[in-house]
Amino acid sequence: MTSTCPHCGVAVPSDCGRCPRCFRDIDIEAQRRRGADGAEYTIVESGSRRERTRRERPEKRPLSSRAVLLLATLPALFGVLGLGQIVRDRRDAVGFYFLLIGLILFIPSVLLVTDTWAGGITTGLLRVSAFVLLMGAYLLTALVSLADLYFGSLFRSMRL
Repeated sequence: MTSTCPHCGVAVPSDCGRCPRCFRDIDIEAQRRRGADGAEYTIVESGSRRERTRRERPEKRPLSSRAVLLLATLPALFGVLGLGQIVRDRRDAVGFYFLLIGLILFIPSVLLVTDTWAGGITTGLLRVSAFVLLMGAYLLTALVSLADLYFGSLFRSMRL
């Protein structure tokens, strides 16, 4: 029977007291109490029988809505959208789509602003107009991201 090292995650024989990869000590009794599904078990001895009873892990407390809203708004000032959706549900791809779209719109708009008037007035006006269009699209994406976070997933209801 093998178990995993709690430090590095490599497979370790159950009778081994030291991990062969990271060389840290492993509590053999704790590994015996831990089942194959990763749940903790308590070993109860009654007479000549040993029984294992499953010990429930405490559930992780979800982040408050205020913290998720802050994660959605503050990084958006620096071009990072979708963190609120990613923290809310890491398996949902919508947050990663917002992150990708936000970076695609924000990075070129910042590059357009640098040295805007170096090529002359015509080039400067073209860069400013492109900047306004990109930032308008970015702000619209940021508002859609906040609406998705606040009102629930708009994309699941539209089947996108």
